[in-house]
Amino acid sequence: MNDSMKIFITGGSGFIGYYLQQYIDKETTIYGLAEPEFRHSAGYVKGDVRDHEALTKALNGHDIVFHLAANHHDFGISRSEYMDTNEGGARALVQASLFLLNKLTPDVHIYNYADSPLRTLSPGNLLE
Repeated sequence: MNDSMKIFITGGSGFIGYYLQQYIDKETTIYGLAEPEFRHSAGYVKGDVRDHEALTKALNGHDIVFHLAANHHDFGISRSEYMDTNEGGARALVQASLFLLNKLTPDVHIYNYADSPLRTLSPGNLLE
């Protein structure tokens, strides 16, 4: 990463986001439902990771994306809510990236506690 790259972190207000933002120490935007409670130098944009239009607007002008936003089963959520946020969020983020970059990206894998992906999103099935 060079110094002029702009970093975009979804779900950056969590545990991993805290350490990632501290480690990067570059021009960073944290995107999520909750503003980080920790001290940071990053910009913050409130938004839902499943909102394709808002993601596209917020993501514009960034060079690198770290996708950390997720719902976790240990919070007692239903499988449908888990998949809606985790798969729907990954899908919206990749769609926004494709729209902005106008090129294909590598496959995105959705993992749970299993060793193999629950689903694989690829450029061919992203718009389904």
